[in-house]
Amino acid sequence: MKIFLNALLVSVSASLLYIFIMFVTPMILMMIGSSAFTSSPGMFGHTLYVLHIADQEFLSKATNLGLILSFILGGVLYYGGRTLRNKWLHQNL
Repeated sequence: MKIFLNALLVSVSASLLYIFIMFVTPMILMMIGSSAFTSSPGMFGHTLYVLHIADQEFLSKATNLGLILSFILGGVLYYGGRTLRNKWLHQNL
């Protein structure tokens, strides 16, 4: 149960990191000097995120697909890292 809760915590953290990155990216691009930028990549017929900068206005949107993929990626990274760490520890005994 502890492993599952840790994986859940890492997955939620990855989703929160995705939301934070989507919030901060347009501001960083505006500070760099990008005054016209639009990006909305798609996957499986849905958009991963929406970024739009025009003059001094910006729009950023974290989509459901992006949240789901970041949640899954967090879990995969947790279990993958845990497996690699256990393999490495058992080889060095």
